[in-house]
Amino acid sequence: MTKILEQAKKLYSLEDCNFTSVSGHGGGRNQIVIVSRDGEKLYVLRISSLGDRSESDYLAETEFVRYLAENGAPVSDVIPSDQNRLVECVEADGNYHIDVEEEYSVYYKSE
Repeated sequence: MTKILEQAKKLYSLEDCNFTSVSGHGGGRNQIVIVSRDGEKLYVLRISSLGDRSESDYLAETEFVRYLAENGAPVSDVIPSDQNRLVECVEADGNYHIDVEEEYSVYYKSE
């Protein structure tokens, strides 16, 4: 996971942020990491490692979420990387697809 987070920091200019993993749930397809700075939750980093979907599948999903956000739906908008990509492919003992979304605290319970 460390290699993935290091790459995400560079791809999204998150070098000054903290990363906190969220425990998984049954049937979950992604690893979720909360990205915060100075104690404020900023983003959700989604890490997808299953090989049953292609990069274009992930891209279609994030484009749909972006469309919903731009048209007023109550969803967390996708944040493009510094390369203006909605999905990035990183390599760390296998290929992983990552994307970053705005953090909405209403979706997460405070601990």
